[in-house]
Amino acid sequence: MPWAIILTSVTAAAMFALASGKARTGRGLDNPVLRTEGRVTTIDGILATAVLLGLALNAAMGWWWADPAVGYVPPARFGKSSSLPADPPACKATYPRA
Repeated sequence: MPWAIILTSVTAAAMFALASGKARTGRGLDNPVLRTEGRVTTIDGILATAVLLGLALNAAMGWWWADPAVGYVPPARFGKSSSLPADPPACKATYPRA
């Protein structure tokens, strides 16, 4: 278990560093795609931090249920912003249905 905590800590730190770099570069280049990628990578960092919290609570307190429980927090918070309509109008023009 300690190796998982170490690996997840490194992953979370890397995600936040990458998110910051992508957002900064996107602003510097005035690139909306890169700025959005920075926001997506921030969400990846938050997910890694949630996993880290669950692993740490399991290791420190023996709360085996903490790891799966914290997995529900990010989708509850970010689920609406990442959902897409089932049939976006652009898809009809690009990929007509048979």
